[in-house]
Amino acid sequence: MQLSVISFSDTAEVLAPLERVSGTAAVPALTAGGGANYGAAFRALAQSIEHDTASLRGRGCKIYRPCAFFLTDGMPNDRDWHSTFTSTLTYDRQAGHGMKAHPIFVPFGLRDTPDRILKQLAYPPERGKWYRAGNASIDQALAEIIQIITNTVVTSSHTVLSGRPRITQQSPAPGSSIIEGDSE
Repeated sequence: MQLSVISFSDTAEVLAPLERVSGTAAVPALTAGGGANYGAAFRALAQSIEHDTASLRGRGCKIYRPCAFFLTDGMPNDRDWHSTFTSTLTYDRQAGHGMKAHPIFVPFGLRDTPDRILKQLAYPPERGKWYRAGNASIDQALAEIIQIITNTVVTSSHTVLSGRPRITQQSPAPGSSIIEGDSE
C-alpha cells in the first residue's frame, strides 16, 4: 500500500509524496489555515495521481484504482468547485471524457460541512459513500475517521489477493459520532 498526503486551504500542497507505507512512516503535521478552496485541492490531487501513475508504470508496478480520502471542515470558498471536481477527478465512460485513472473519492465532513456538498463529492455515484462527524470533538472525530480509513484500507487490500481488487468502504463503529450516506 502506498500513501500520499495533500493539504489544502487557500492553496494546495503535497506534504508527503506517494510512498510505500511502513511502520516507521510519519504522518506530516497538519494545521488549519485560510479558507477551503476545494478546486485547488482537486487540481493538486489530479496532478499528483497523473504523476504518480506515470512513475509507478515506469517502474513496472501494477496499478489499481486510487482512493482519495478528503477531509474538510466547511463550505468551499470557490464557486466553481463542482465543475473543477467533475473536470479533473471524474470519468464519463460513455463520452470517453475525464480522468481515466479517476479515484474513488471519499469525503469526510467536520464541523459545518453540509451533507449536500458531501453527497456531490462521493464518487463514483453508483457506489460512493460520504461521512460527516456529528457533535464530537475534533479529536474524537479524527480518531473515528482514521478508524474508518484504516478499516477501509485493510478490507480493500484483502480483495487484491482475490484477483478482483475493490475499495470496500467501511461503516462507522457502533456508537460512533460519524454519520454516513450514499453519493448523489
